[in-house]
Amino acid sequence: MGRNSERNLERAGHVAGLIFALFCLLDVISAIAGWIHISFWAALAAAVAICGAVIAAVRAFGKAKKWFATQKPCSHDIRAGASGRCHICVRDAARIQRQLQLETQEFARRQRIAEKSRIPRRQGVERLSKAWLTNSESYFTIDSQEF
Repeated sequence: MGRNSERNLERAGHVAGLIFALFCLLDVISAIAGWIHISFWAALAAAVAICGAVIAAVRAFGKAKKWFATQKPCSHDIRAGASGRCHICVRDAARIQRQLQLETQEFARRQRIAEKSRIPRRQGVERLSKAWLTNSESYFTIDSQEF
C-alpha cells in the first residue's frame, strides 16, 4: 500500500471521528434543550457561545503568560530587562554575540588553513611514495654511507 493511500485512510478516519463527535454533541445539545425546556437552536447557540468563551479564555491565558514572562526583572532588577529595557543586558548580549561571531570566524579560518595544508602534504606524500616505488632498485645498489 502506498504512503499517500495510508495518509488518506488516516485522514478519513479522523474525519469520520469528527463527524461522529459532532452528531454526539448535537444529540447532547438536544437532550439538554429538552431537559431545561428551551428550543434546540437556543441550546445550540448557548453551546457555541460557551465553546467560544472557553477558547477565548485559553488563548488569553496563553498570551498573558507570555507577556508576564517578558516582564520578569533581569539580574539588574530592571523590569522587562531581558527584552531590551536594561541597557547593561543589551550591551552584554551584543558583546556575547560579537564574541560568538569572532569565534566562528576564527574557527572557519583555521578550517581553511588546515584544508589548504592537507593538499600539499598529501601531494608530497604521494610524490615521495611514487618516487620510492619507481626507483627502489637504486636504493638496494648503493652502500650505507651514500644512503
